[in-house]
Amino acid sequence: MKNKVIAFSIFFSTAFFQSAFAAPATRVEVKPSAIFIYANNQEDRAYTCSISYTWSHDDYGTRKSDTVNATAVVNPKFNGVIHSLTGSYVRVKLEGGASISCN
Repeated sequence: MKNKVIAFSIFFSTAFFQSAFAAPATRVEVKPSAIFIYANNQEDRAYTCSISYTWSHDDYGTRKSDTVNATAVVNPKFNGVIHSLTGSYVRVKLEGGASISCN
């Protein structure tokens, strides 16, 4: 009986942990003139992700920075780019990393 209780406890805690913390896997890629944020959602439900980051670039010898706040919907079974910042920027740098939260 004790083994059944332990086995059930392990199963329940594992199942609860996975469902409570499931969300798309995300990654950020910084190129010399762009920033891309990717998401991989293996679930059968959509997520809304809040994205926030500060970035900088060279502008004719002057370093300039800006903060981006964006929202993206990650559809079920989606794997790809959910946000991009592209343009004629020089020496793009992500300042302190990106904050990505999906619900």
